[in-house]
Amino acid sequence: MEHRSKKLPLIIVAGIVIPSTAVVLTRDRDDPGLNGPMVQMLTTEGFTLVWEGAGEEPARVALRTAGGGGEWEVPVTPQEGRYEVVLEGLSPATVYEYRISLEGTEPREAGVLQGKVRTAPLPGGSFRFLVFGDSGDGRDIQYQLAARMPAYEPDLVIHTGDLIYPDGATEGYPRKFYAPYADLIRNAAVYPCLGNHDFDDTAGVPMLNAFVLPENGPESSVPERHYWFDFGDARFVCIDSDALFAELRDQVAPWLDAVLASAGDRWKFVYFHHPVCTNGKYTPSGKMLELIVPIFERYHVTATFSGHNHMYERSHPVLAGRVTTPDRGTVYITSGAGGNPLYDIRGEKPETLYLQDNSQHSFTVVDVTPQALSFRQIGLDGSTMDEFVIEKVPGPPESPGAAAG
Repeated sequence: MEHRSKKLPLIIVAGIVIPSTAVVLTRDRDDPGLNGPMVQMLTTEGFTLVWEGAGEEPARVALRTAGGGGEWEVPVTPQEGRYEVVLEGLSPATVYEYRISLEGTEPREAGVLQGKVRTAPLPGGSFRFLVFGDSGDGRDIQYQLAARMPAYEPDLVIHTGDLIYPDGATEGYPRKFYAPYADLIRNAAVYPCLGNHDFDDTAGVPMLNAFVLPENGPESSVPERHYWFDFGDARFVCIDSDALFAELRDQVAPWLDAVLASAGDRWKFVYFHHPVCTNGKYTPSGKMLELIVPIFERYHVTATFSGHNHMYERSHPVLAGRVTTPDRGTVYITSGAGGNPLYDIRGEKPETLYLQDNSQHSFTVVDVTPQALSFRQIGLDGSTMDEFVIEKVPGPPESPGAAAG
């Protein structure tokens, strides 16, 4: 599969005066005018900004620490209408304000081409991330739920797949992703995984071309389908669960084993589209249960996030198919109520599931500190549908074999 190179690194130039007039393009659902800006690849030392426009005008990104201080400016030259700039040399856990200006275009609406980004904290720092999936059909309810998200001011956004219905096409991104999440993605870094609707017709090419993601997956796999990154005291791992059985067995499983083995005592989060502890329209993914879940248990993954079933589900801590304690098991969360029509629950709830809620669309909010994780599920009406805490327990977890005995 052809994979377009998207990396256009640039160096920050200090001491250049920021222009007083910055162009801003009109944004609405039917004619967004601009895809982005979107924050990507957020680290302790910088981040990447990506946006797409109809023209080929040169641009500038002005950057400063929030509340004043020094100002920098970076020139950006588009490639086929895509702008990408790497902002480097920044300080950890620091809020930076940016503003984008395009040459030769008159401003039309204030606020769209500017944002505020906090760089990643060092280990020991706290942060917040949001999770949702199965969102991209462009209905009013998707826009209504999306409008609630920016108020939580997350550092990261994890998307559990099915960004664009019905077939993941590039043409769907302006109305079904960039427009509804404009106020979210210009301030928080987005890390998606591929869902079946993103993958089946296009092999995921539109999503992989839209985002800039870590290229540290299995050596023989397409870059960005599987990847991992560290953020504060957590390791995040993305798996494309659309992968065939043989790929999961021969490429993904050994890679995942190594990635989790090297994570140390960090919180470990893994996200993928097809759930393994669920009770909705779709049954648990057999290939993930057989090939991947044993690796979660070997290294005590804290929590996983999936979509595919359009509802919210939260398991008890589970180990070897049994309910256990948080220091020994993994909590499996289905956060697939991001905007597409909700699914029915399949009869009686299995004992491994603590809660299922398909009463309204929703998203997950997770606050991370070195000592504890706080989870909330926020509904379309603004209510807290579920909340719980996982506390860090010192020492290595017991092995699956010991728990199963």
